[in-house]
Amino acid sequence: MATRIHLLTAGCLTPGGRGLLFPLLRYRSALRERGLDLQFFFDPAAPGLTDCDLLAVDSKVHRSLWITDAERVRADFEGFQARVGPVIFFDTGDSSGWLVEGVLPWVRLYCKNHLLRDRTLYGRSLYGNRLFTDHYHRRHGLTDHQPEPSQVIDNPHWLAKLWVSWHSGLCDYSRWGPLKRRLYRHLGWSALLQPSDDCHPPDAPRPLEMSCRINTRYQRETIAWQRQQMVRILAGRVASRPVSRAAYLRELRQARLVISPFGWGEVALRDFETFLAGAVLLKPDMSHLETWPPLYEDGVTLVAHRWDLDDLEERIADILTRRDHHLEIARAGQERYCSYLFGPGARDRFCARFQGLVTEALTSLLPPPSTDESRSEIFTVTPAADAPPPRSGP
Repeated sequence: MATRIHLLTAGCLTPGGRGLLFPLLRYRSALRERGLDLQFFFDPAAPGLTDCDLLAVDSKVHRSLWITDAERVRADFEGFQARVGPVIFFDTGDSSGWLVEGVLPWVRLYCKNHLLRDRTLYGRSLYGNRLFTDHYHRRHGLTDHQPEPSQVIDNPHWLAKLWVSWHSGLCDYSRWGPLKRRLYRHLGWSALLQPSDDCHPPDAPRPLEMSCRINTRYQRETIAWQRQQMVRILAGRVASRPVSRAAYLRELRQARLVISPFGWGEVALRDFETFLAGAVLLKPDMSHLETWPPLYEDGVTLVAHRWDLDDLEERIADILTRRDHHLEIARAGQERYCSYLFGPGARDRFCARFQGLVTEALTSLLPPPSTDESRSEIFTVTPAADAPPPRSGP
């Protein structure tokens, strides 16, 4: 008998939402062959939502309610847990450090596209709720004009619920990817979910040394600092102002290396576009992060620099000088990414990943929430600023 899985989602309205849904939609038939019957819902009050073996909830569903109606959020999750039992929460936020603490008592698994490798760090007060913003605050004395309230999660039962799901790299970031996504929303043709295999050869002629088209305007100084320093260090060597998407993707194919800093989170869509373009990905050290697919391996699939940027110019010079060595890194990065995106084992890898999460949620023996854990006050949280509130519709 098939396992009935219902996913409550806000739809493909944000990069995180698309990252969650794209592979589920693409491999829905393959999941059904494995005995996983996946159905999608877009309203917490939809009839039949809780008539399932496992309920999954997209974090963007309650995006605008964490502050405005915390009691409703609490009631929703309390009801989900009471009527279904096994509940998975899919956090599609950008930052590895930010967790939606309020749902932890009510879910079997808290799945996030990337997590801090050292889970005990969630028990520390991190300035800006990010390891790298905390670093800049402590090391350089940076403060935010509108500080993000710090949170500490040290309950071992809650930390045991944290699992890595998958990041946004499993979408289509080719030239026509955005158009194909819009067409799919209107036409529903499954063929539109197949990512393009138009990868640019890493050894193709590359007349540009580097690309660094980055936004430096952020509400928080601790997030903007890294990017602002990059622009300052590279002034006169590379253009950073925005260009059209076509011109941007063309530039990536012409560049030897692409600089991809942190933003609201560590993983950037630019990373995946760089792999497709066949350039060397130059990125701040990602060793603190656990994510899937495992694309970020310094010296193998990318080149990492220190968060303080004191070795940025040295790394750039090394990439431009040792061409053959870094050509192999660009090639390895592209091959690994493509093997998870559309390679012969891509479908089975993803289905096994999702099936593993489902099995863990159905068999987990974590204790139910205690009276203290389930108090309504824990739902009074501040939403992360990495995405707008959800709109209605798929």
